[in-house]
Amino acid sequence: IRVFEEKSMLEKYCDWWVHAPFLLKEAGKIKDPLESLKYVICFGLSSLHFSASQLKPFNPLLGETYQGEFEDGTKVYLEHTSHHPCVSNFYIKDIDNLFSISGYFDMQPEGTIKMLLTNYVYLLHKGRSSVYLKASNRVIDYQIPKLHFGGIVYGERVTFWEGFMKFEDRSANLKAVIQFKPKNGKFHDIYGEIYKYDFSKEKKKEFYESTVKDPFPKDRSLVLAVITGSYLESILIDNKEFLNVKEMKLTNLLHEKKFVLPGDFRYREDINWLTRAANVKYRSSDLKKEFENFAQDWKLALEAQQRHDRKLREKKK
Repeated sequence: IRVFEEKSMLEKYCDWWVHAPFLLKEAGKIKDPLESLKYVICFGLSSLHFSASQLKPFNPLLGETYQGEFEDGTKVYLEHTSHHPCVSNFYIKDIDNLFSISGYFDMQPEGTIKMLLTNYVYLLHKGRSSVYLKASNRVIDYQIPKLHFGGIVYGERVTFWEGFMKFEDRSANLKAVIQFKPKNGKFHDIYGEIYKYDFSKEKKKEFYESTVKDPFPKDRSLVLAVITGSYLESILIDNKEFLNVKEMKLTNLLHEKKFVLPGDFRYREDINWLTRAANVKYRSSDLKKEFENFAQDWKLALEAQQRHDRKLREKKK
């Protein structure tokens, strides 16, 4: 229990949306498809670094929910809908109705068998996030890149994003691919392109792609904008700074208080006891250790209950 932070993964997901009240509000006012896509791309990149931490959030229980809002009133709703695979659905609604975000996260580890040899493991995000923009009346879908966890067995622990991120506006035939850690670049450098793309020629397939073959068009006349920079520093579009990550305003996530479903993670005993332990003033106190033991006991009890429920579902099919 001592390697956990006092959060459910459902609350941790919200870190990726903290800039929505600023960037997506602007995107929701723009009718031009290309310009609004630029704002959505910057939104997707601007908050990725917030999810990096050494402490582990709690895995959500099946049916666990979370209700919250950002300081401007933008509502946030999540529910954990599947345990194997690990799927959580979400819906974010702007108070001014300029945008909404919906979709699901499907978290799956990759490389656990080879972990002893490679000393790292990937966390894949097999899901889709869909951003609806009011002024242009369009939906932009995007995919989060994979997360690299290094130093699993020995050496220094490192975490960084790897692979690529893609954005698709099918109604306008626009596509963008962002490559992380391009050749000869730093781990936080990015390179991407926005280009015209004919989705009608594409065979039906799942939205998630583990690798993209030929991510950038060979016909340079299709390229509408080039994206460079760093997801830790600033994002440039056609060599002009479009977003300075370090200067971005932060908005706090507030827990819903008026009406909360019984499945909200704030009712979980293991998280509540760990929170009490964290609030003890003296770290070495017996009270802190006692609260941590309570949290550990509750965590084991909830896991046993989950296994029992799963057996019932398998029995009843």
